[in-house]
Amino acid sequence: MACCYIAAFCVGQLVKACQFLDLDKTIRYNDDDDEALEFSDGITAVERMESRGERKSTSTSVLVLSLSGMTCSACSNSVESVLNSHPDVDKARISLTLQQATVIGKTPTLDKESIKRAVEDLGYGVQLGPRSPQEIIDVLKSKEDVARLQSSFSQLSRCALAIQIATFPLSRLGQTRVSVGVLGIAHYFCLSLALFAQYRYIGWIHADGWKWIRRGAGQPNMNTLISSSILLGLLSSVIDLLARGALKATPYYSTTIGLALVVVAGRYLNTMSRRSASEDLIKVYKPLLDTQFTKMHPTGQLVPSTFLRPGDQIIIAPFPVIPCDCYVTMGSSSVNQAIVTGESMPVKKAAGDFLLGGTRNLGRELVGAVHKEQGHSFYAQLVNSAAEASGSKAQEHQSLDTIIEYFVLGVILLAIFAPIADLYRSIGSISAYESFRLVVERSMTILTCACPCALGLAIPSATVAAINAASQKGIMISGGFPTIQKLWDMKTVVFDKTGTLTRATLEVCNFTMSNDWSSKKADLWTYVCAVEEQSVATHPISRAIFSAGVKYMEAPWSVTKSFTQTRKMAYESGRGVSGEVMIQQQPWRQVIVGSLRYLQSSDVAGLPDEPRHQDLGVIVVYVGINGVYAGSLLITDAIRDDARSTIGRLTLMRYNCKLLTGDLPQPAHRVCEVVGIPLLASEATPQDKLNLVKSLQDDGKVVAMVGDGLNDAPSLAAADVGIALYHEAASPTAGASVMILNSRLESILVLLEIVRQTVQQVRVNLLWVFGYNFFALSMAIGLVQPFGVVLTPPLAAALMSCSSMVITLNSLRLRSELAALDS
Repeated sequence: MACCYIAAFCVGQLVKACQFLDLDKTIRYNDDDDEALEFSDGITAVERMESRGERKSTSTSVLVLSLSGMTCSACSNSVESVLNSHPDVDKARISLTLQQATVIGKTPTLDKESIKRAVEDLGYGVQLGPRSPQEIIDVLKSKEDVARLQSSFSQLSRCALAIQIATFPLSRLGQTRVSVGVLGIAHYFCLSLALFAQYRYIGWIHADGWKWIRRGAGQPNMNTLISSSILLGLLSSVIDLLARGALKATPYYSTTIGLALVVVAGRYLNTMSRRSASEDLIKVYKPLLDTQFTKMHPTGQLVPSTFLRPGDQIIIAPFPVIPCDCYVTMGSSSVNQAIVTGESMPVKKAAGDFLLGGTRNLGRELVGAVHKEQGHSFYAQLVNSAAEASGSKAQEHQSLDTIIEYFVLGVILLAIFAPIADLYRSIGSISAYESFRLVVERSMTILTCACPCALGLAIPSATVAAINAASQKGIMISGGFPTIQKLWDMKTVVFDKTGTLTRATLEVCNFTMSNDWSSKKADLWTYVCAVEEQSVATHPISRAIFSAGVKYMEAPWSVTKSFTQTRKMAYESGRGVSGEVMIQQQPWRQVIVGSLRYLQSSDVAGLPDEPRHQDLGVIVVYVGINGVYAGSLLITDAIRDDARSTIGRLTLMRYNCKLLTGDLPQPAHRVCEVVGIPLLASEATPQDKLNLVKSLQDDGKVVAMVGDGLNDAPSLAAADVGIALYHEAASPTAGASVMILNSRLESILVLLEIVRQTVQQVRVNLLWVFGYNFFALSMAIGLVQPFGVVLTPPLAAALMSCSSMVITLNSLRLRSELAALDS
């Protein structure tokens, strides 16, 4: 009995220390700002969004469910299994951290109500649609769980104290009629109090542990084992009291209360450690609270940010978070991009520059044009990748799910047959009553010490730590652990040239007009910017041309654009862009901007001979108006300072690096010589790049493709891992599973180091989990008892709680080590 309270006391002191130090305050939640934004009419942003009715999923074939009540991996596996077995569902993923399910349907429509009922039949709460950012933050803070655990621990402590006071003095009474009567009253008082404590203060453990039987669906979980152990102790106490009487009975009241105390205290500590581990995830969601509403330009009308569409003009006031991807059309200011790119210093932004959603305007008021609506913005993808990290599964994780499904059932069977074997061996050596107590205590210990929760935490905890650490260094990893696993297996890295090995910040160093162009230079810039605007967020050359052009215009682009119209726009990857443009009341003109060969194929007259600027690291872009050469632009394309060192270190690490570019052979060979990388192919079209990547994969290689523009989209998607390198871009390239936002090529080395440490930590976690369960169950069934080591139920509960805590603390340590990496 003493070990019950020793274990409970030790864990309880940790709980009190957490409460005294208030670890919650060390997590920077900005609780003063937690409430949703409030506007002049007194209605909060969340209320306005909810007033529109039921939450909507983003697609008719994709459904997001907001769940509640899941406590461990067995719970999430039950929900996932039920969802995947639904006839309308093709695939489902569960995030235990966010209490969220993402369902992909087999058809364009889903029977949402039947899917909801299927999950509700398991005993979990369900809401159609995702939670609001504030609700997600509340889930990550575990406010309800912490309050419930604190209350349960406090009340259980009082009950334990009362039972201890009632039983300890009375056990010293003699065998008189009075003492026996008093002792009987004390026993029934303690039994009643123990039963009341189970119902009142940890009833949620018992309800969750047995709902799979009551509802005929789901599977046993961690709470099933704990509940079985406690109920077995209480049942044996009742039998003991009825069979032997109040004087001779030695029940498990104190043991069951002590066991409950240790379990609740352990879960409290585990919840607090997980809460600390979620700090970075909370930081990701916090900016969404500041982007609920936006002012339109020039009316100043306040509209929901979800109302915005590409082309809308918005006012970006000083200090609020920028609601969506856009580019500046008027004004200049400093923008804090730390949450996205990891840059500590603000960046100067002016007309023509791009702004990423989720960053913060620090200076003056800006006017911007929306490029991507909020739901499709870069920051929305960053948030989605954070959610994916806790829900995506690699092959190893799926294998663990299968193990967990059978692990709990195996423990229950072990708790039945192992004591029976002990009972058989003890026949004749001890009394029947002692044999009965041995069976009960052995079963309780086996049921309590097993920890399937740690199995479910082994991979997600390390993955979340890695993705959070990477995001702080301007690296966004989507796809969760499968992406990390592919990066670990990858040994072939294919690089694009322009904007990847060369600088992403291309600049127009000269603009020469043809003698055939008789209008003003500003008019020519207007025609060029009009056709380049649509591709400016996805191609570095277009971005350089547009950024330079808006600075040479006589009026801000927001004004010029209002009297400029375009039609018949066409973009040819790797060649150029064309379309028809009308300025004010002038006639429509055909505008072509691109390479010399592109204009030659379009029969543009008056083109000059091909210069040799490429050998000097300069890109030449030509402009044709109505079939006549109108001018050319020279764009500098210098090699990155860190390109040679990065390729050199990758080579030393035995990665096979290759250059694949759509540029001409001469500039391609120049880059290869300077950087020290072999050339795979030059003058490659997007289809050529795709075919070359596939040919490498056909040879059995795991390939990573590193690029930055629209030309790379097919090859990025085809590669095992697509790595997109950006510099102040507005939207990510389709197909990229890793996005480097800080414009440093050497971040690839940081990424690979993060991957190395994460995979090692996953292996350590799995080794710990399997080793702990083997060791704990070996102790529980008595294999080490001949050496004088005896495991009791309360000590088993303490070990079980520590097992999950070790995994969570490992993720905190990993996050700290990754944060210390030199970025």
